[in-house]
Amino acid sequence: TYLGQPQFLPIINYNLLIEDKWNISLGFPETRLERKINERNIISTNASASGSYSNVSSSILFNGIDSLTNTKLVFNDFDFGLEYLYRIQPNFTASMKSGYSLVENFSIQDKEDEIRYNFEPNGSIYFSMGLKYNLK
Repeated sequence: TYLGQPQFLPIINYNLLIEDKWNISLGFPETRLERKINERNIISTNASASGSYSNVSSSILFNGIDSLTNTKLVFNDFDFGLEYLYRIQPNFTASMKSGYSLVENFSIQDKEDEIRYNFEPNGSIYFSMGLKYNLK
């Protein structure tokens, strides 16, 4: 749920490959610009929307709030990032990504979709590292 609630969402994507070095992907929910330096090194930048919508049927207890039952957790944000990929071998790739996450909404809603608690999130800078495995 890219917009934080279940709904119909068209996914639009236009992909352009230029001379096996540049890959441009324009669309929604993700836009990406990728530069392949050589067989092992790739640098890319992206902008994407993401979200989560979860039904919670059991009771939730928070400080300052009564017990809530049959609630929904709603989260959505917009992310800007820069990523570096280094292919160690054909199946393993190391990844380093840095960016800014602009969180727009993080709230608890009751069964009538009324906001019971808003976490009032702020955007933040992030950095992540990882190892990817190709399952081909």
